[in-house]
Amino acid sequence: MAATVEFLSGLRVLDLSIWRPGPYATSLLVPLGADVLKVEPPGGDPMRHYPGLFAGVNEGKRSLRLDLKDADDRSRALELAAQADVLVEGFRPGVLARLGLDEATVRALNPTVVYCSLSGYGQHDPRALLPGHDLNYQAWSGALTPEGGPADRIPPLPMADLAAGLTAAFGGTTDWDTSAGEDKYRRALYTQWRRTTPYPSMTTFDAPSRNVCTISRQRTNTPLQALVTLNDPVYVEAAQALGRRMVKEGGATLESKLQYGVRLCLTRPAREVEMKRLVELYTKAQAEYAKNSKLATQLATEPIGPLPAGTQAPEMAAWTVVGNVLLNLDEMFAKR
Repeated sequence: MAATVEFLSGLRVLDLSIWRPGPYATSLLVPLGADVLKVEPPGGDPMRHYPGLFAGVNEGKRSLRLDLKDADDRSRALELAAQADVLVEGFRPGVLARLGLDEATVRALNPTVVYCSLSGYGQHDPRALLPGHDLNYQAWSGALTPEGGPADRIPPLPMADLAAGLTAAFGGTTDWDTSAGEDKYRRALYTQWRRTTPYPSMTTFDAPSRNVCTISRQRTNTPLQALVTLNDPVYVEAAQALGRRMVKEGGATLESKLQYGVRLCLTRPAREVEMKRLVELYTKAQAEYAKNSKLATQLATEPIGPLPAGTQAPEMAAWTVVGNVLLNLDEMFAKR
């Protein structure tokens, strides 16, 4: 087991962050063998007020308290930065520049350092200086309930904080290139597997890391999974393929094509009310995409490929929408 988790042995990580995203990022490096030194303010990381949460993202780290506004402590922090392989910070943009610990200053002492800055809205966004916590992102997105609620409610997982930490630790992109043509579909599910940078949908669906044998997968169901199945290129392509199959094999009428799609996905005929809604969905989608040929072509062909002979982009874009809806029905995912 040690051989599989110690490949970052000897890597020195200086963690200047507090709360959750930065500490979570560096906590992911600890099991891989990294030596993480956490620098806390004089009063300690505010997350210490929540001992369970603090332990969850700081276990296995060394800790040191420094006042970065103090000249001597700041010099000590610069010494540590000069010796580090990685520096992670979560201050608001401009703060470390005023303190003399910004990337340019640190890189002058340590040219090879990996300098990672986490902030809610990036370094140059107009909102860059605004507070950036998971609650703020919920409010910006419209997901936050305006009426509030009982004090003892259990909030959802802080997905923005965790996603930021995961991205900081292992990168926001992967370095594999999708094969072209039919090769893309051969053994695609198991050909590539990255433990440190798994395919995003696998993370969202709580796929096991495979560091150890998994006898039985845990059941998982979160709203974020619906965003994957609606928008991930793999699922969009599946919707495109389903739409094309309905057109090719479903018969001559709109209703027969829709009925065929429902049978393929749900192994039962569509009910009258379902047929009515699907007809309305197709008709409305086709009318909307007829107004924007560029958008229609994009939805109907990317990533699956050129339109089938004899079809029009608005038509196939509408069938993609129908396929997307059918593939996202609860009954499709959870047979009962």
